Amino acid sequence: MKFKDVTAAISKRAWIVIALVIIGGLVAAVASIVQSPAYKVQVIVATLPPQSITTKQPDPTIAMGLQFLGASIAEAIESVRTANVASEELKKKNINIPPDELLEKVTANHEANSTSIKMTVTDGSPTRVVDIANTWADAAAKTYNGSELLLGGKLEVTNSAVQPDSPYQPKPLVYIGMGVFLGLVFGFALSIGLEYFDPHFRSSDETEEMLHLPVIGEVPDTDVLPEITNKAYSGIRTTLLFAEDKEEARSVSLAPAIHFNSRPFVATNLAISIARTGRKTLLIDCDLKNKEVSGLLGVKNNPGLSEILEEDKPANIHIAKTNTDNLTILPAGHAESAPSDLLSLPKFSKILEDLELVFDRIVLDCPPLSVSIDSAIVSSNTKLSILVVDVRTCTRSMAQRAMDSFATLGLKPTGIILANIKTHKRESD
Repeated sequence: MKFKDVTAAISKRAWIVIALVIIGGLVAAVASIVQSPAYKVQVIVATLPPQSITTKQPDPTIAMGLQFLGASIAEAIESVRTANVASEELKKKNINIPPDELLEKVTANHEANSTSIKMTVTDGSPTRVVDIANTWADAAAKTYNGSELLLGGKLEVTNSAVQPDSPYQPKPLVYIGMGVFLGLVFGFALSIGLEYFDPHFRSSDETEEMLHLPVIGEVPDTDVLPEITNKAYSGIRTTLLFAEDKEEARSVSLAPAIHFNSRPFVATNLAISIARTGRKTLLIDCDLKNKEVSGLLGVKNNPGLSEILEEDKPANIHIAKTNTDNLTILPAGHAESAPSDLLSLPKFSKILEDLELVFDRIVLDCPPLSVSIDSAIVSSNTKLSILVVDVRTCTRSMAQRAMDSFATLGLKPTGIILANIKTHKRESD
């Protein structure tokens, strides 16, 4: 994915990011409320070497040894032996905590390049944590002073624990900040992941890059403001008219990759847009089975292209008027033969040639390529053919299969129209 695709993915799914940020903040806030408070105090115990017999000063050699044995001394202070002594002393203060539970509350760590041991004690009570810390430090000194572990030295408590002003856990602001941050991270990741694995086209550039065809226009939903729709089709109309003049062609076929609900509006709106320029325009419904364009313009039950092909009738006999000036329609009619068989007749090409002598422009609406190859058959009779891709329902693989249908007949579409592009300016606005 390109950087602009990433930003577009986040923008398109901003609601996911916002929702996860809110959820993350709420979960963190609830966690900070329901979590029991925990208090923490620290006591530092120094290991002091015995005096030298000759100098009457602390023996420097033993001091170095105590520094080297710091980790072992810390383990001893944090041992079951110390816990047993501390538990008995705490009972005298009416604090009954078994040794194994005490061990979970106390940690001892040797401070690097020193002979000091830092004891950290945690508990849910601000007063009890002080009693545990001071009692434990005294119990360690009582247990190991003069022992072989201390090389004849002793432990000296350098400070007494004092009651903390506030718990160290939970920290609501930290929790909420972390929840919001994680919500952002997961929101961005989910938005980008959904976009990356979305099988639909993300942009015009991606469509052109994959299908190797130019996107000549994008048309919006059918419920947008009329001026937006008109502007979209005017752009396509201008492009097609220029291409038709260049190719000396008067007809263009619109071949949808797959069926979508607003499919008949694309060909109809394009034909209307061309007719409004004063050009005599004909819309031909080549979807002989579903006849959606004919139904849209109220001529679904009229005879039309099918009868002309089956009964060898004149090309203009079943052309019907519409409510738009300069626009007429040749309905699909009622086919008794298979649509593919009728559209494959040489007569179809001849009919189209005759109509091009009468009309300035002809728009042919074709059935979806996912249903049949009829669209490719019709397009083989026009110099310009447009592949219509619905961005909401047509996946990249479906569009590629539609291209393969054209390739089967040795054809390549002139360009692509992307349909059902989302817009925020709807009639309800």
